[in-house]
Amino acid sequence: MSHQRTATDQHVATDQHIATDQRSAGSPPGGAARAGIGLVEVILAMTILAIVLTSLAALTFTTAERARHVTDDAYRQAALIQHMNRFMALPYDAIAGRAGCTTVSTGNFPHEACVTRTESAGVTTLKIMVTPSRPGMEPDSVMFERVRMTTSNPLST
Repeated sequence: MSHQRTATDQHVATDQHIATDQRSAGSPPGGAARAGIGLVEVILAMTILAIVLTSLAALTFTTAERARHVTDDAYRQAALIQHMNRFMALPYDAIAGRAGCTTVSTGNFPHEACVTRTESAGVTTLKIMVTPSRPGMEPDSVMFERVRMTTSNPLST
């Protein structure tokens, strides 16, 4: 038997040698592909993460701004109700000396409350204006009426 190599045999042998050399250069035994993440994938993932976090930061800022406005409105309404309740609890005759402005500098909501009083045909109309001390907040007001109660007893004749 003669062992003559043909051109096809030499070509197959050369291809096997190249494949063996490529496998041995950094590949695990068995010819499996190299595992792991490349630098391009890491940069792409970081870019996507940066875009998502930037969008979330803008959303968080908007939500916080709205929450601050809602909180400011709640404090302003609470101050109005507090001042109105104070005047509703006073006897009718004591209301006359209570008109004017007061400044509240303590607590969560520093403000100025001004009360104006007008009387017409036995009905006293009170207007309470609350002006917040914090810049950028709008003043708000409430109006209500007080009437002198009759002291007669409808059951006695």
